[in-house]
Amino acid sequence: VYNPIFIDQALKVVRCVCYWCGAFLAKDYTVKNEAKRLAEFSAHCKGKACPECEGVQPKYSKAGFTIRTTWPPKGDDEVRTERMEKAMLEPFTAKRALLMLKHMSEGALEALRFTEKTHPKDFIFQNFPLLPASVRPSVTLGKQIGHDELTHKSQDIVKVANQVAAAGAGKPLVELLTSNVWALLYK
Repeated sequence: VYNPIFIDQALKVVRCVCYWCGAFLAKDYTVKNEAKRLAEFSAHCKGKACPECEGVQPKYSKAGFTIRTTWPPKGDDEVRTERMEKAMLEPFTAKRALLMLKHMSEGALEALRFTEKTHPKDFIFQNFPLLPASVRPSVTLGKQIGHDELTHKSQDIVKVANQVAAAGAGKPLVELLTSNVWALLYK
């Protein structure tokens, strides 16, 4: 899941990295305004083909708390492999973005002024720490004492995860997740 505080920065960084091979798309670019370094690199890389693998890059856009990709139509002289065509049909997930960010080269990290302590992979949550119910305060409604909303939501998440694991073999994963995600979001 993208960290909502850093989703704009994640979008800018992902634009600077090749979707296919992870190469930095702006190796020879010189920044004009040091204060807006990331924005400059991001703007420079929009619509550029990869200098390493010559792969076409998608157009990235923010949609709520996620990032979407839009692929340009195939050019007359462009060659797309079956793997590329298949990947273009898949949604761009935070997991895919994390994979791209984790495999950024040292040169790309240095050019964008990131370090190991400030790595862009940290723009994406991988784990959510959750305090145990015994530490969280109880909620009282009149004379009834109950659990807080966080406890109920974590129980819902565990239930859905178990349903997905149990039914995973019979149904397509996308169908399972879509129906259950809406239940988690709006329950």
